[in-house]
Amino acid sequence: MFIEDGYEQGLDALDEGIKILDEDERQMSTLWNDGIDVEHAINKENEEKNEEDDQAESNREVRRRTTQT
Repeated sequence: MFIEDGYEQGLDALDEGIKILDEDERQMSTLWNDGIDVEHAINKENEEKNEEDDQAESNREVRRRTTQT
């Protein structure tokens, strides 16, 4: 009887441990994905700024050529 009780308690503890690990894994996955989302947002923002800077430089070059002629 003692062995069966210990076995059942061990299985219950194992099940609880698996639930905890699954939840931790889900949370880590969410954090990891959130980090990637933030990185993508920053990269997109930087790309847009670079495009704006390139356009501004292009406009300055056109103005410079126009005023020189």
